[in-house]
Amino acid sequence: MPELPNLVEDELTLLVGSNFGYVTICLFAPLVEEMIFRGAILRTLLSVMKGKTWLPIVISALLFALIHMNPAQMPYAFVVGIFLGWIYSRTGSIVPGVLCHWVNNTVAYLMIRLMSHQMSDVRMTDLFGGDHRRMGLAIIFSFFILLPALYQLVTRTARRG
Repeated sequence: MPELPNLVEDELTLLVGSNFGYVTICLFAPLVEEMIFRGAILRTLLSVMKGKTWLPIVISALLFALIHMNPAQMPYAFVVGIFLGWIYSRTGSIVPGVLCHWVNNTVAYLMIRLMSHQMSDVRMTDLFGGDHRRMGLAIIFSFFILLPALYQLVTRTARRG
């Protein structure tokens, strides 16, 4: 896959280094973005497109990706937007999405804080000491956490719409 330009890398680095970086990126952004994209846009699309769930989710996820205005971030934001929209459609609440969004942004924030400017070209394996096996095990372990959590979400929430 071609490398996409990261148009806001310098601004993000400055924001992460500021006194209010964590508050802005990890607390304010998830709350505001979930209120707008799931609480307002997706809720409205779901009510207008009665009986359809996935089309409104995809539309809101596309808008969510576009608003990030960063080609390097847009594909990931689109996938996350679909996931957060699905959670909203299952629960009818933005709270689970805000929590997931907060965790995601906090992990990204911490990774940026921990990595120096010299490591701007870091690869995922570098975070695991260059050991592909260790990285693979970490990914598999993550799925052992993610899959039961998704199963619980599906079985404990009623399908809305």
